[in-house]
Amino acid sequence: MALQWVQQSITAFGGDPDRVTIFGESSGGSSVAYHMLNTRSTPYFKRAILESPGITQTNTWERASGNTRYLVSSLAANESVGCTWPSTTNQTWVGFTTLQVKSAKPISHSSTMEDAKNTCVAMIHCYVLQELHNGTIQLFGYDQGRGVGFTNKTHLTTPLPVLSVHVRQPDVACEEVCLVQADANQLVRLGSEDAPHTDSILLDLLSPAVDGVELSAPLTELYQTSMPKGIDVIAGSNLDEGTEFMPATPKLECNASVTEFQQWATEVYGPEIKKMIVVDYNAWMIDPVPVCPYTNEKASFGYQAAVRSVGDSTITCRVQTWLSSVVKHGGNAFLYNFRITPRFSVNVASSHLASMGSFHGAEVPFVFGLPEEVNGLGEINASNAMGCYWVNFASSGDPNNGPCLKTFFDPLPNWDPFIPTEHNALVITNTSVRMESDFKSIVCDLFDQI
Repeated sequence: MALQWVQQSITAFGGDPDRVTIFGESSGGSSVAYHMLNTRSTPYFKRAILESPGITQTNTWERASGNTRYLVSSLAANESVGCTWPSTTNQTWVGFTTLQVKSAKPISHSSTMEDAKNTCVAMIHCYVLQELHNGTIQLFGYDQGRGVGFTNKTHLTTPLPVLSVHVRQPDVACEEVCLVQADANQLVRLGSEDAPHTDSILLDLLSPAVDGVELSAPLTELYQTSMPKGIDVIAGSNLDEGTEFMPATPKLECNASVTEFQQWATEVYGPEIKKMIVVDYNAWMIDPVPVCPYTNEKASFGYQAAVRSVGDSTITCRVQTWLSSVVKHGGNAFLYNFRITPRFSVNVASSHLASMGSFHGAEVPFVFGLPEEVNGLGEINASNAMGCYWVNFASSGDPNNGPCLKTFFDPLPNWDPFIPTEHNALVITNTSVRMESDFKSIVCDLFDQI
C-alpha cells in the first residue's frame, strides 16, 4: 500500500515514479529483500539497497504459530477476555529440552510430572512447568503483570540443572477471539517476553513466517528462482557483524583455544564445517580485530575467528549469494564492506566500541552523514563518499554516475559492478575507499555448505 501511494504521489513532490529506490538496514534490509521477491511489490520500485540484511530471517509456520499459541497461553493465565483453557480432560502440553525459565519465581513445586500437571491445571494462572535434574518440578504462572519468559540453555555459561520445560496449551477454538479482544498494552508487554522458539544467529523471534500466502518459502530458497529481472541493487555488510550476535551462540571464552573454537563451530555449524574453518580464518583474519568484550584486551585467534564466522555465515556471505542471483537475473549489483570502528555511537557506549568493532548498524550514520556520530576527517570523508554513492545510485542505478561526483576523494573512486566469480567489493575505511577482489571467497564457499 505504501509503495502504491509513492507511485501515485511522487510526481507531486518532484519525483519520478520510474526511479523509486527502497532501502533498509538489518531487519529493514530483510524487508527490502521480501519486497524484491514479492510480485505484488516489484512493479512499484526500480532499485534496492540492502544494508546488512537478515536473508535467513524466515520463520517456519510451526515456530511462528507455536510462539503465538504461547502468547495465548499467557493471556489465558492472566484471564484476558475471551481467552480460556480447554476442559480438564482435554489439557495438552508441549515440551522443550533446550530451554530454562528466565527470571520468574515458582508459584509451587511438585515431585512428579503427573502431580505437577494436575496441580497446574487446577490453577488458572499456572501454565509452565520446569523439571530439574533432582526430580523437582517447578510450577510457574502469570504474576504481577508479567508472563514467563525463556532463555536457551546452550547460550549460557552456567545453565540451571533443567531437564525440560513444559507449556500448557490454550483452547485452540478461542485463539482468534482471545488475540482480537486482548488489551493492546498487555499484548506489547507479553510480546516482549522471550517465547519458547527464541532467537538464534539465523532466525529472529519476530521474523515473517512461511504462510503459503505472502511467503511460499524461505528467502534462502526463493531468491534462486524468484529474483525479479533487471532490478539494480547495492548490498553489503560490516566487518564485525558478529559482535552483535555472539550472545545468541554457545558461550566461548575470549582466550578460547583452536580446539575450543572447533568444538564451538561444530555445535553452531555442524561437524563438516569444523574441518576447514580454522584453515580458512587463518587466511581471512582482516584487521582491525575487536578486543575481548569482558576485559578490553586482545582476544585469542579462536575467539576472533568465532566472532567473524558468525557475521560471515549470517550476513556477509549471504549478501554475496543474493547479489549473485541479482546478476544472474540481469540486474546490476554493487557489493560493499564497511570497515570503520566509529569513534562515537549513540547505540554503543564508548567503552565498548573497541570490542564491538565495525558492528552491525555502524554504517547507518555514515550513509546519512549525521554530524553527531561521524567525527574526524577520515570518518567525514568516508561518510561523504557513501552518501554520494547512495544518491547517485538512487538517481541513475549506478553509484558512479549522478548528481554527486565530487567528494573529499576527488574524483569519487570508481565502484565496479559485482562479478560473482571475482568476489569484488568496495571496501570503506577511514583512510581509503577502494576496490578489493576475492573478498572472503574461501570463507563464503565454506558457509555455502550450510
